Amino acid sequence: MKYLKLEVKTESRGVLYEKDVEARNALEAFVRSIVSGLVHDGTIREGEHYCATAVPRYGDFLRQSPVVVIDEEKAAEVSDWVEMRFEEDPQPDKPIRYFTIEFRVKESGVIYRYDYQMRDVAAFYVRYGISQALLNLGVLQQGEYFFTTFFARDDDDARFDRESIPALESQASSLVELVSPEPIRTAFPFRDPSVYGEVQMDGQTDEEDIRIFVRRDTMERLTGEAKKASEVERGGLLVGQVYDTTDAGRHVVEISDFIVSEHTASTVTELTYTFDSWQSSTAKLREEFPGKKIVGWFHTHLIDLDVYTDETRTEIERTKLFFSRDDVFLHKQFFPDEWYVAMVLDPEGKGLFFQWRDREIVPCGGYAVFEGVGVAGRAGGEE
Repeated sequence: MKYLKLEVKTESRGVLYEKDVEARNALEAFVRSIVSGLVHDGTIREGEHYCATAVPRYGDFLRQSPVVVIDEEKAAEVSDWVEMRFEEDPQPDKPIRYFTIEFRVKESGVIYRYDYQMRDVAAFYVRYGISQALLNLGVLQQGEYFFTTFFARDDDDARFDRESIPALESQASSLVELVSPEPIRTAFPFRDPSVYGEVQMDGQTDEEDIRIFVRRDTMERLTGEAKKASEVERGGLLVGQVYDTTDAGRHVVEISDFIVSEHTASTVTELTYTFDSWQSSTAKLREEFPGKKIVGWFHTHLIDLDVYTDETRTEIERTKLFFSRDDVFLHKQFFPDEWYVAMVLDPEGKGLFFQWRDREIVPCGGYAVFEGVGVAGRAGGEE
């Protein structure tokens, strides 16, 4: 498996933070920013589909000007939106000096290739989450100068769910005896919500809401799935990623895929998960969506119910977008963690998310729809 190891350190105190990172997560914000600039100068047209390949380099030579060619056959090759490729043997303990990043644009056949300093790419990733978190934890001090370094790895030893913060572990060791020889803590990757750029909001969130981001093509397919539910309720699992944030807000939940559940017991009024349904869905997750996790579930409602629409419980609305007693039971049984979400859709494709808040299941104020990966646009905040 190809991945990157990140180190954040200072000259005086050494390594402050270490984490294994999937290449796509590490490069995503930087790639979006570069593409935004290429849209501005006309190299890529807004709405065109692209993919990016990053090649780690260890030498001193950096290309000072871009190489641009037209190769429609190569540009049309199928690949991941952002991936890492080696053109020389990886050196896992040697810091990367720079990245060669190649952009391929499907519609125009443009191949754009340029070299970028490793420190710029790494700093971009750290800026969207990690540096503020380290400041909040007291690991970094305001105004302190730090270095970011990437190491390229190609093995099966990655631990994406773990991070190491030696300064905190040192403090802990003075209070308790640490059993693990390599003290680490479980955590989600950090993410600043602004990395998604311009988004389309449905509703309005507040600081107590989970931040939910749904990829546009996924939302369109969910809407299509809801419109199929004419006789019995349909449902399935929401697939994506969960991130910690750096602004003291709640988790970011990114929804990029879903699995329609089989072996469910469905009627016009309810949908019930069975053990076989859960098994088949989790098996499909491992096979079709490696590296992603179940972040919640969705289902349709075909009947209306009178529900209160305000906290004072004085205003009533008749709607299909509600959480029934059976829905609450299912959510508590299968989705008990605070970051799990649930989406209810009606046959017209309108949707409402529900979340855990103060140990209760309540509606979310809204959610954001972001552009699908590999679609060129102008990144929010980078112009």
